[in-house]
Amino acid sequence: MLWLVASFVIFCVSAGRELRNVLLLVALVSGVVLCYIVFWRGLCRIVPSLESSAAPDTERHLTAGQQRLLLGLVIAYLSIVAVHFLLLGRIPLFEALFQSSEMGVSVVRQEGYFGLPIAWRYASDYCAKAFGPTLLLIAYYYRSRLFWVALVIGGFYSLALFARILPVFLLSPLVIYMGFQRRWMHLALTLALMISLVLASTAVSSPTIRESMQYQEPVVTLSDKERVLVSDYVVPRDDWRRSSAVYALYERALLVPGQVIDQWFYYYRDPGLREAGCGYRLLAGLLGCEYVPIPSKLYTAFYHDNVSQGMRGSLNAASFMTEYANFGPVGFLLSSLLGAGLFAIIMLIYRDHPLALPLNLVLIVAAMETSLVTAVNSGAGWLLTTALFIIFFRLQKAEHERKR
Repeated sequence: MLWLVASFVIFCVSAGRELRNVLLLVALVSGVVLCYIVFWRGLCRIVPSLESSAAPDTERHLTAGQQRLLLGLVIAYLSIVAVHFLLLGRIPLFEALFQSSEMGVSVVRQEGYFGLPIAWRYASDYCAKAFGPTLLLIAYYYRSRLFWVALVIGGFYSLALFARILPVFLLSPLVIYMGFQRRWMHLALTLALMISLVLASTAVSSPTIRESMQYQEPVVTLSDKERVLVSDYVVPRDDWRRSSAVYALYERALLVPGQVIDQWFYYYRDPGLREAGCGYRLLAGLLGCEYVPIPSKLYTAFYHDNVSQGMRGSLNAASFMTEYANFGPVGFLLSSLLGAGLFAIIMLIYRDHPLALPLNLVLIVAAMETSLVTAVNSGAGWLLTTALFIIFFRLQKAEHERKR
């Protein structure tokens, strides 16, 4: 959340926007912290054992049943990836390489997802954000050779869809865990792979960047008297930012999140435009109003020209902005309660386990771009990740303790 506040401040300063909404975000962060402290202390009073540290998990071997389950999950992972591209009838990465405009590339990337039946969109979400990262961590933790199979599948899938966030979803949890375990060589290699995949996806996404990487023969006029040896030379482009993969990453990480928050604040500055609960699918049914997909609505409002050219998109903002869009500043109170409650549940399930932060990292990232309800489901696949964590770690630990 502090990252989002910093991004919002950076964008406002760079764009010359007012900073009055920063106080709302600071109050939100404070509210989440306070609510979490209250929730956790309440849980500790109900279950006093929570105040003591859990026994360290020393088991590092899979049972026969877990080995078969892990193999089945890897096969399911591969099957989902294969069916994805069979349903599309193409691999978006290769199709994008033949596009000469950024608009054309964007349409190809979006059709790689929206071109699927809705059921397989959910399967793709779970595959990229839960299956892949969780299987990698489980296999690495238990030193299973299936790690390499899952890594090849995940790396190919992330690059084939060329969305820059997918390699981050796949490998950043593993990077965090390797750092905790001080496995520096493994960390360096995994980080290099993640950066390479992100840079490759960035290059594929931008024809301008691809052109800047290509050799361009300079036009040189020589007189008869001149004997000039012309070495390979690429004429620098005036707009260096458009041809810089590094700047594109900086923009995506620091400027875009703040800009999107600012756009949501701007659109819903008028209380009369707020959705009053209709921006939640479940709540809309109870209120008897039509559900409003806010990210899609705002994308259409701010990028009407893109929509008119066939692009489909969502202007996804941090989870707390959904509450603001529905209820204004008062919605931040609801957001504080929801966020703190989720953090308390995570602490209850994952506490003191070395995989606690790595396995919840995707949820944290997803919550920066969508509502918490969506994040725990298809947005981060947290429900599936948590179910796998319980099966491979908590149930095994409980079985060992029972046998003792």
